[in-house]
Amino acid sequence: MKFLAILRRTAPYERAIAPLRLFLGVTFLIAGLQKFANPAFFNKQDTNSIFQQLLLHTQNNSQRSPIAFLLSHLVEHASLMGVVIALGEVAIGVGTLLGLYSRLAALGGFALSFGLYLTVTFHTTPYYTGADLIYALAWTPIILGGLGHEYTLDGYLARRSAAATTNSDPLRRWVVVSGAAVGAAAVLSAGSAGLSAIIGRALGKNSNTTTTTGALSTTTTTAGGTTSTTTTALGTEIGAASQVPVKGAASFTLTNGNPGIVVQAVSGQFEAYDATCTHAGCPVSYYASNNMLVCPCHGSMFSVATGDVLGGVAPTPLVKYAVTDVNGKLYIKE
Repeated sequence: MKFLAILRRTAPYERAIAPLRLFLGVTFLIAGLQKFANPAFFNKQDTNSIFQQLLLHTQNNSQRSPIAFLLSHLVEHASLMGVVIALGEVAIGVGTLLGLYSRLAALGGFALSFGLYLTVTFHTTPYYTGADLIYALAWTPIILGGLGHEYTLDGYLARRSAAATTNSDPLRRWVVVSGAAVGAAAVLSAGSAGLSAIIGRALGKNSNTTTTTGALSTTTTTAGGTTSTTTTALGTEIGAASQVPVKGAASFTLTNGNPGIVVQAVSGQFEAYDATCTHAGCPVSYYASNNMLVCPCHGSMFSVATGDVLGGVAPTPLVKYAVTDVNGKLYIKE
């Protein structure tokens, strides 16, 4: 009953924006903390890492981002970009939930969501199945109208400033109160991120998700600095069989530049695929717990044995390649 009474006293705009505020704030906070808690996000060898995502959307012609000319300069700084994105999501979530610099937080949320749309889901067909564009638009009411002055730190600071007496310094009061609020939010964000990272790395040792244990590569570098592809009558050599653990997977690069994945679900039996999901182009990963290849972006699931779609929105199977193990070396026919 007390909650209903508070709700009735709340201004209509604040009531209308409250569900969107709660959803966006919680979602962005969780998204940022999950990145810190997931070691694979910063592991360049993992197909789900920020590094591999940037490579995919700058070098893969079918998934090339319209802002690839900007992203290509960020590939070598992928880990730093991952930290900036994760911290940004945490800051946006905290700012939205607390109502602190809410318009600035919303503008950051819009920029991040629209950037992800141009990078990750730009090629999603039909366009309305990509969530990033919707997230970007969801921030626009807060950018235009803010969160109001009730139940926000912005409103509290405004009321304290307005209530300042002639014997006090309003600017000093505002600076002290604002600094304390920002400091508390920063400590909360950093503490949550740090704790989440520690817990995530501890749990990551027993994760059911099998990441690469050693990247296979189809290219070799000569003394002159040029690159060539090892191709024989057996096909293209992608690396040593010992690099692929039983009930595990490893990544390699196809000659067309796409990411590849080779899985050894059963000892001595290798399956190789173009790891590009046929829905929106995100690289798939192998999940040993359910013996599936899974797209982390939209949840499509593929059979390890055949590459067929087992669930999700992917329209077609993964491209499969025949694998040959000769004297401990793996070859595929592209």
